Amino acid sequence: MRELTPETGYPIMSPETAAFIRNAMTECAAYGTGNKAHLRDYRVAVAGKTATAKLLTNGSYASGKYRASFCGFFPAENPMYVIVISIENPSAGAYYGGQVAAPIFQRIAGRICSDIHGILPFPFPKEI
Repeated sequence: MRELTPETGYPIMSPETAAFIRNAMTECAAYGTGNKAHLRDYRVAVAGKTATAKLLTNGSYASGKYRASFCGFFPAENPMYVIVISIENPSAGAYYGGQVAAPIFQRIAGRICSDIHGILPFPFPKEI
């Protein structure tokens, strides 16, 4: 794993705007289209965004061809990890990012919590 250090420069947004966006992304992962990325069994908040796009073939949108994605980070309050899941042409019938990519993010993030950080699952109710 490679540790990155931030480059200094000018701020791209105010701290208030960054907090607003982080909160919106946390809500998306908890209650919105990205709710299948939410770590229900851990006391770790996830923030993220789903995406679903039609694929281009020869300069036009291909019928029935999609890319399903979820980009998220955690812990939302003090991010340590960013995971991007992008599936081209999902084949299990579903093709939305929240249905296809978010659950993969959840499994990977859960493994990072338990295997790397030793955070044990907490038996939260399944419905929040």
